[in-house]
Amino acid sequence: FDIWRGNYVAGTAKPKTQPQPEPTPEPEPTPSPTPSVDTAKELANALRPVYRGVKGETTRFVQKLLQTIGYYDGWIDGLAEGYTDKAIRAYQTKNGLDVDGSCGPLTFGSLMQKHPKEFASMISVVAYGYTGEIVKSLQKVLKTLGLYTGDLDGSCGPLTVAAIKAYQKEYGLTVDGSCGPMTWTEIIA
Repeated sequence: FDIWRGNYVAGTAKPKTQPQPEPTPEPEPTPSPTPSVDTAKELANALRPVYRGVKGETTRFVQKLLQTIGYYDGWIDGLAEGYTDKAIRAYQTKNGLDVDGSCGPLTFGSLMQKHPKEFASMISVVAYGYTGEIVKSLQKVLKTLGLYTGDLDGSCGPLTVAAIKAYQKEYGLTVDGSCGPMTWTEIIA
């Protein structure tokens, strides 16, 4: 190597090669920030129990669902009275549940497991501006997942919409910020 001209001359010293740095290893994938949570069980626990005398949105939902699967033949009025009690007891009897006439976590869980399509299509859509018992139940599930940081107020505002979008993104759903049948299906799956 001719150090004065910077040229390599044949038959002279070999040029030195720079040591190659060792390749940096690929970082290991980090686990999902969302803990492993049984969202169906969380939803079953979050929904307001329905029993004789209870009225409201969840009662109306239970009446519609039980009517769709062939147990309820009364009015869809949101008031749990005789027909609702009879339908819940008939469902519980046929499905090996404790027969108490109360649609609580175990009965909700059974309904989700045995009738997921009907459950997801009957439960109310939750979108910006919506309020009610179902919104509050969804907020509880999203809070358990660490996606919702607001109050459990039953009002779908910006924080609830952001949490729904985060859930949808994480599970490969269309990210639109509303919890409709596709998102409910994923939650109860």
